[in-house]
Amino acid sequence: MNRVLTTRYKRLSDWFYFFGVLPVLAAFPRRIGYGLAIKQGRHCFDVNEGIGDEVTRNISLVLDDFHWSALKKTEAARRVFEAQAAQDLDTFYLPFWKPANIRFNCRIEGIRLLDQARKEKRGVLLFTGNFGSPGCAVAALGLKGYKLHHFVPVHYEDAQPSSAYLAFEKLRKKWMTKGGAQVYELDLENPTNANASIADACRLLSQGEIVSMSLDLPPTGIKNRATVKFLGRDCLFAASLITLAHVAKAPVVPFFSVREKSKIWRQRVVIQKPVPMTGQPDADLQSCVDRLAEIILQHPDQWLGWEFLRSFWHDGDQANHRVAS
Repeated sequence: MNRVLTTRYKRLSDWFYFFGVLPVLAAFPRRIGYGLAIKQGRHCFDVNEGIGDEVTRNISLVLDDFHWSALKKTEAARRVFEAQAAQDLDTFYLPFWKPANIRFNCRIEGIRLLDQARKEKRGVLLFTGNFGSPGCAVAALGLKGYKLHHFVPVHYEDAQPSSAYLAFEKLRKKWMTKGGAQVYELDLENPTNANASIADACRLLSQGEIVSMSLDLPPTGIKNRATVKFLGRDCLFAASLITLAHVAKAPVVPFFSVREKSKIWRQRVVIQKPVPMTGQPDADLQSCVDRLAEIILQHPDQWLGWEFLRSFWHDGDQANHRVAS
């Protein structure tokens, strides 16, 4: 949600939000701090009407009417903004995370699957999405002794990030590394830089390291991409993950950060079974995208990519009808 990410208020400075409001909220106990952050998210939904309408519209196109009334769909859209505000606040709570207290902030499920993948004494390629709080998942795994080499996209589509947001992102990346993780920039819009990043990731995997990256990057401007089915439509996805998996011959393991509904400050890092690789790029990418779509449909209010759903569509924004049932 780039436009929401880069500006939270209409009349107040981004600096005030990122480095005034959020640090104050982090001074409160988590229950109070995150409760106030949720109110900030609701405010962002109300004042960013155009973006809120786009998120609501895209959610309505995907979620079926039988299980989701119009009111529930609007509420899900509002909770997307709440999840974004909670992710913002995570950045100022991360400095207090330690190996001794990680269990109070984050529960890791499926760590055995990661251990099994590493038994072959080769690297593991993890993928996630713009879901929950990926930065917290990276930090939590690091604090548990699993150092990740996390590739963060340099990809803002048409957005022009404010200086306040860029400073905030720099701080977020810093605290992601507190468990020993390394963060790298991945510029998929520049083929030369993209190839260099893939080569670096391949080298790390060959050394038995854990490499991670996001799968759901808006495909505009990305050269290496393929068409797959996603949330009921033909969509374009960056194919770099599969290119890397095939070259490095590394197991591909999905992991996602899911917030607990009753305690939004607590998260579950869900590590799933490896995705079987067939060696066919399009089929293997589809299998990975299916894992992402599955968890989005389970927790639609925690995916922060709803605003950009139409940018994935293969045919662009030419149709405005239901895409899934």
